Amino acid sequence: MQTNPWMLPQLLDQKQIYAPNAPLALIGLQIDLRNNPDQSNIISTEEAKARAKFLGVRYAECSALSGEGVEDVFKLLTWMAVYSEQGTRSRLGRCIIC
Repeated sequence: MQTNPWMLPQLLDQKQIYAPNAPLALIGLQIDLRNNPDQSNIISTEEAKARAKFLGVRYAECSALSGEGVEDVFKLLTWMAVYSEQGTRSRLGRCIIC
């Protein structure tokens, strides 16, 4: 399933309503497809990082097929679930995956 990038404002609105203090990250998936010349709608790492910076969220990317970056994504999301922005243990004890 691919999330339409134009849906991000609506997703962020929903996050603010239902989980305003939950950490948020932008995760790039299927990065192995960048090596496929038949793929024309691939978002570059630079574009994805710029979008994450604009949204004020952390960014990571991975490929389940090749395994590239999978451990880094899990480390980032685990860290975010445990620690708040101030580096202290989160009182939420939960994260939301959209």
